[in-house]
Amino acid sequence: LGHVVGQDGIKPDPDKLKAIEEKPHPSCIKELRSDLGLFSYYRGFVPYFSDIAKPLSELLGSSPEDKALKKVLQDPAAEPVTGKQKKEVRKAREQTLNASFVWGESQAQAYEELRRALVAAPVLAHPAFGKPFIVDTDASQVAWGGVCSQVSDQGEGRLHIDFRHSTTPLVSILVSAGKDFSRLQASLNSVFQRTRYPRYEV
Repeated sequence: LGHVVGQDGIKPDPDKLKAIEEKPHPSCIKELRSDLGLFSYYRGFVPYFSDIAKPLSELLGSSPEDKALKKVLQDPAAEPVTGKQKKEVRKAREQTLNASFVWGESQAQAYEELRRALVAAPVLAHPAFGKPFIVDTDASQVAWGGVCSQVSDQGEGRLHIDFRHSTTPLVSILVSAGKDFSRLQASLNSVFQRTRYPRYEV
């Protein structure tokens, strides 16, 4: 759904890309959430997606309503939260985030960079399950990511199958790896193999 599958590989639906290309910048939280949902659907085609989208994702950050609801949900002595109450919290949250919604230069640049990357998205190769998979990972203090690929039949270059990237804090991984690069690399490879490519033999 939303993709075109051919002999050369998998690519985004051209009609979806045209809609992305023609989209105006969002003017409120609801529009931004909708646009990010569409962009994220094709995040596997865009290297460093989370890093590029960070100025946009930050506009969807937690509000006082989120923290209050989370506190209630985590309290075993609290009364169960009804669907109506959750709806009221979401409405209040939307109002709070819209009140602080500021579309600045960094957000506009991030939006345009994502748009360009998606419109020019590469064709991802079909996985060849009879051949070894290669998972390359990298990390910094603020982000981590990986690429799943295979060597081409001609033995020249890599065929990219998937890109993944996250700005999730690496504190737990850094601690378990003792900040040693070789151990960190092994930890990342393990995480990617288990969570993103569980069917692939790396």
